[in-house]
Amino acid sequence: MDRNIIAQNKTGVNLIFSLLIYIVIFVTLSIMLVAVFALFIPKHEQSDNYIFVLQLIMLLTVLITTFSVQRWIDRVPFSYLGLFTRSRLRDIWYGFLAAVSIFAVGFGASCMIGLIQVENYSVNWMALISSFVFFLIVSFSEEIMCRGYFLGRMLDARVNKFFALFASSLIFAILHIFNPNLTLLSFVNLVLAGCMLGATYIYVRNLWFPISLHLFWNWIQGGILGYDVSGTKTFSGILELSYPSYNIWNGGLFGFEGSLVCTILTVLYTVAIIAYFERKEAKK
Repeated sequence: MDRNIIAQNKTGVNLIFSLLIYIVIFVTLSIMLVAVFALFIPKHEQSDNYIFVLQLIMLLTVLITTFSVQRWIDRVPFSYLGLFTRSRLRDIWYGFLAAVSIFAVGFGASCMIGLIQVENYSVNWMALISSFVFFLIVSFSEEIMCRGYFLGRMLDARVNKFFALFASSLIFAILHIFNPNLTLLSFVNLVLAGCMLGATYIYVRNLWFPISLHLFWNWIQGGILGYDVSGTKTFSGILELSYPSYNIWNGGLFGFEGSLVCTILTVLYTVAIIAYFERKEAKK
């Protein structure tokens, strides 16, 4: 199906209607599934593994909602999200390299100027593997919803690509509004992180780079370096960190994503990605 045909049917009121329907279905289904989970597994019987169940519920909810709205409201195939097989390995590799370079600079600089200190290190292979699987589920859930559906549908409706990028990133940040220790700066950084994750998508409409970057961003941050991830200490990392003081430069209790170091790096990477694709498009 041609995207121009979709765009003709996805403007104005139609776009707002489908986005609202998506949100209503997602919220309703989430509440129902979590309630069923809580009903059949009492809180006193829930182990530490319940976080995996909650994330699997999140992924299931996203998949059901996205498939349903695309099929019966938007009338487009599921493949329009951008989970293409072409360039998949290359984009996964680039996402990995981007995450590694961000933390090589951000974590390295933070250690050098004394914003954080490494107190100890130990390798718990089970925790390392568990955190990777957990963040893989998180990255698929949030990228399919925020980049694949919200950003993708706005682009199909020919909304200005930069406005669409910001709006979808704002939704991404709002998803984390109840995370512990959220601050104004960390909320802004979540919006900026959403812009960085979606910067390639507005040009190539492929989800593999943002999924990979999101996965390795979280995993390196929490599973390896030992930061709290978006204010939550889900897994112990290889490194054990200490903070001489909690401040806006090291992120404090929210972790790296609450820091000005994160602000600077996400802005630089987002600008670099956009500049690269803008130059590439100008040459066509």
